[in-house]
Amino acid sequence: MRERIDTHHLEHNYGADPDSVLIMEAENWSVQGDTIHFWNLMQFIYTQDLNDPANWAHVESLLDIPSCKDYFALEIQAGNVDWPSNNLKYWKPSIAQGKWRYLMFDLDATMQLYGWIPEDVDMFDFVFVYRAGTVHAELFRALMTNHEFRRTFLNRMADLMNTAVNPENFQAEVDRITNTFSSEIERHYTRWDCWYQMYLDHAFGIIPQFALARNTHVRQSVLDYYSFPNAPLLDFDVFPRLRLRPLGLQRRNGAVFRRTLEAFLPA
Repeated sequence: MRERIDTHHLEHNYGADPDSVLIMEAENWSVQGDTIHFWNLMQFIYTQDLNDPANWAHVESLLDIPSCKDYFALEIQAGNVDWPSNNLKYWKPSIAQGKWRYLMFDLDATMQLYGWIPEDVDMFDFVFVYRAGTVHAELFRALMTNHEFRRTFLNRMADLMNTAVNPENFQAEVDRITNTFSSEIERHYTRWDCWYQMYLDHAFGIIPQFALARNTHVRQSVLDYYSFPNAPLLDFDVFPRLRLRPLGLQRRNGAVFRRTLEAFLPA
């Protein structure tokens, strides 16, 4: 059982007015509302110089940039090969208010769950070459022409790989989910005459192995696609008044401690 991604989901989780919210999917197809509103933003992003501060300010006024970075970073991390021309929804609170945000859902074609999806899939090549010409591949390509967006996006990917999706934290979340549903899983598979062994293989074999291996492949994809020589290691001495939460750097009992993280430093 899973939650439906619809007006009620947005109302209950984000406080959106279900009668006013705009929801689009895939290649700017309407779930609710007129497609012209995202189309206008899309055409602006495609055609304008996004390094012009005024143009970029207009994009930022209509697109939630931090959320957009996280969304694309996590889809790339997951190796989603049924995306970005499919399995994609995005929404805006109303015509006049709020910003467009992507909704992450339907990740069945990720994390090497099928044998034809390799754990080292290069998602930059997949999006920019194999999916070239699709709405969101071209939107992402255009956003990456903005120097500051590219710099901060690639380093947001590094932040996530250093923290939320590093192998230890990724596996901890897998364990949390499998433990939560452990008493129901076998009954569920028996009830619907599904192959229980497939779940065991995925949950305790394929997904953990993907978590262990994926960061190395994603880092190499960034280095190859953008012709970076390496991903430098950064040492941080963290004092009580320094707080860098996106990197997972926090003081511990007021003490100073050091942490080494990888980053991308594009010119």
